[in-house]
Amino acid sequence: MSHLQRQAGLTLVELMIAITLTVLLVSGIAGAYLTIKMSVRQVEALENAQEVIRGAHSIFSRSIKRASAVQLHSDTAIELSFQNEQADMLACNNSAPVGAFTEVYRLQGNQLLCDYGTSSVILLAGIEALSFSLRADVQTGTDTLLIMLLAPRGLPENFQQSGMTQPAVRLDFALKSVILQWAT
Repeated sequence: MSHLQRQAGLTLVELMIAITLTVLLVSGIAGAYLTIKMSVRQVEALENAQEVIRGAHSIFSRSIKRASAVQLHSDTAIELSFQNEQADMLACNNSAPVGAFTEVYRLQGNQLLCDYGTSSVILLAGIEALSFSLRADVQTGTDTLLIMLLAPRGLPENFQQSGMTQPAVRLDFALKSVILQWAT
């Protein structure tokens, strides 16, 4: 027999190096997976926040454009009055009332509701906070601007607004029919 025999298998040092490299590789992959998963959750939350903002803007720009009067009930509820003589407007419950009618928009829990008559319609969900205020024209003293601070769930922290504890966006709506009434 020869003194030099062929080695069959791995030495302990080679095995330890292979295990260490495997652990480093799996740790890197797991870290990348967790980072991607966290990014996907943040993107989904931001998409939901954008959808709530888009929905609120659409609802209020349509309703306020048609409203003949706007009245604050509280900082989280607003009443819009409409004159619908030709029955060409839809109320928030998709009915077509004839004549004058009112809608009250309010926050309940995390939902934006519209009260019309005796029924309430859920318009949006995923709202953490909501605040309404009216701004008057300096010359006339007539309310011409509705300011809505909206805090949807998932909005990043850098969207801070004064008067709100949560991140929020500010949506301004000109009270066009009020301005036109004043101007004529």
